[in-house]
Amino acid sequence: MLKRLIVWKYLIGVAVVFGFAIYVSQQYQSASQQCDAKAAKVNPRNASPLSRGEDAEKCKEDTERNFPRWYRLFSWPEGIGTWAILLTLLTIAEQTHQTRRAADAGLEAANAAYGSVRFAEAQWELMREKERARLDVDVNRGGLIIESEGSDLRHPIATLKVRNIGASRAFIRRTSGVLITKAPDATLEEPEDDYSPLSLPDHFLDPDVPPIEVPIYLVADINMEIQTFAKHLEESEISLHLFGFIEYETLGRRWRKDFGYDWTAGDSRSPLGAPIEGMDDADYLDSQTAKERIIDGYWFPNEERNKPEYPVSDQPQNPNQDTTENS
Repeated sequence: MLKRLIVWKYLIGVAVVFGFAIYVSQQYQSASQQCDAKAAKVNPRNASPLSRGEDAEKCKEDTERNFPRWYRLFSWPEGIGTWAILLTLLTIAEQTHQTRRAADAGLEAANAAYGSVRFAEAQWELMREKERARLDVDVNRGGLIIESEGSDLRHPIATLKVRNIGASRAFIRRTSGVLITKAPDATLEEPEDDYSPLSLPDHFLDPDVPPIEVPIYLVADINMEIQTFAKHLEESEISLHLFGFIEYETLGRRWRKDFGYDWTAGDSRSPLGAPIEGMDDADYLDSQTAKERIIDGYWFPNEERNKPEYPVSDQPQNPNQDTTENS
């Protein structure tokens, strides 16, 4: 509709210009004929044809000077050429304007569509964040189990507790968990992922179920007596550490939960750790077995390793894919 109005506007303008041009042309032609007629009435014995022609031209010039000035705007070729150029420029300007309006309209439509897409994405992210699975990973804070053969230490065992506190099922993808000792001046070394998977019973965790308890064993490099291990812990010659991670997928996004805990040897002689009156250290140590001295402690979170879960990928995988690395 708008294009039709524009076309009609310019057609009307062209018609008006050519109407005035025809009118002015007729006026010029009429004046020219009158001048020619006047020149023809001159006495042929007193004027030559040349002089009659000069008189006719002078008459035309005088007549043109007496015409209204606006006649020149529609005269040929100056006036008509000027109008042709002007109309061409106006047409180009109008086309440019309409093109810009169309481009602006397209940009507004694109922005509106983009805004709708962004809004939909934001809504999806809010829904996914609300409905996704969430893993809560903790350790039995006061729990350290000692397996032994006679007086020899076999395995200290920590118990990890894992549960899904979200709204959707969590599909387990990769896991790792180790219980290690280190000297005071040593650094914690990351284990190989394929060597230390957690022994989760299934490849998924459903919400609203009790926590799953996962044992993590320390495999001693050399044979050591329980009494010696207890002494090393008490004298801070070695320290005990539990750390690892669980990667899981929920609603098309993969998440990772890192965990880490350090064992701190406790002193159950009194709530403040002071010797009980009438009992010295030697008497107290003799009153406890080596196992009791080892498990007398607590797990405390390692701030560098015990992190909130975070997304690691937005590329979903088939829940039926092989996940043998978790077994």
